[in-house]
Amino acid sequence: MDNSKENTTMDTIICLLTSDNLEEIRENFKLSTSLKLELPSEDQTIKTPHEGYVGIYHQFLKAGLRFPVFDFLKTVLSHYKLHIAQLAPNSFRKIICFVMLSRALSVTPSLILFRHFYVTLNTGDWVSFTRHQGVDDIGDCFPSSIKNWKPEFLFVDAKEFDADIFFGEHKNRTMDHPPELSAEQKQIVY
Repeated sequence: MDNSKENTTMDTIICLLTSDNLEEIRENFKLSTSLKLELPSEDQTIKTPHEGYVGIYHQFLKAGLRFPVFDFLKTVLSHYKLHIAQLAPNSFRKIICFVMLSRALSVTPSLILFRHFYVTLNTGDWVSFTRHQGVDDIGDCFPSSIKNWKPEFLFVDAKEFDADIFFGEHKNRTMDHPPELSAEQKQIVY
């Protein structure tokens, strides 16, 4: 099976990581030895983790995902009815960037502000965040293209998410119009 083709789906992509990769990942990202990580078996996809586990992409760790998962990520996933594995890597980076920028401005990250900047864009089985028309992109320094990330996934203990996590249905999420900002929120943005 050729996992590099763009027409692949979550139901067909198998993991290419090895046990050596798993140890490198734990070491490179300084993940606690108490954090339960597992590799999929040959017949598992990111959508079919072992019971009590959640599938994540290696790219998310490269972008800054640590455990337990931060609350704003859970808020975004819940709002859009997404599983973390349904995010494209740069979408995850946009969430991280938004949280870091909010903290730098001493502002609590909020879904309303996030939705002011971003709208979802379906890309097959995955979802990307793209900026609303006429709004400056607050995270324009991301790689323009990340190759071969889909078969690099692993399973993490679901307890690290401290929330229900499920695969959302495919639907057109691009109708999420920018919300009306309060006067205080407008001061932050403009």
